[in-house]
Amino acid sequence: MAEQTKMVEQIDGMVEKKLDELNYLPNFLVNMINEFMIYHKNINNKPDNLTFFDGINVDDFSSTNYQIEDFYAAQYKFMKYDLEPNSIKTKIFHPDEYEDDNNETELFGLRQDDNLIYVSQSLFALLIEIVNLKNEDTTNKIKYDIVPMRRE
Repeated sequence: MAEQTKMVEQIDGMVEKKLDELNYLPNFLVNMINEFMIYHKNINNKPDNLTFFDGINVDDFSSTNYQIEDFYAAQYKFMKYDLEPNSIKTKIFHPDEYEDDNNETELFGLRQDDNLIYVSQSLFALLIEIVNLKNEDTTNKIKYDIVPMRRE
């Protein structure tokens, strides 16, 4: 009987782990959009109550807005450059390891408690990183934010 109980507990643990994995991706994407909106509102001086879908005409299938277009542009650049062999445009660097070529490419920084911890030419790469860092911080006491260092 004890052996059956142990097997049931193991199966329950495996099922729970699989459910957590399935729930992770939608939560991750929502968190990325939320982090993007924080960044977007800060750099564009938008009100705190602006949402990702504000300005969308639900009766018009082709309707869009600036924040969706901006998020798509960041994602598109990431996907485009990520396919290039040996591209540094989607890589994340510690500030002292990044060799700035001053060629007018976009540059973004990720700060932890107002200290610059990473730089990247890809906003989207830093969005992924900030969501991962916040998921690891179970205390929610560390403040992370993305700042533009150079924009196109």
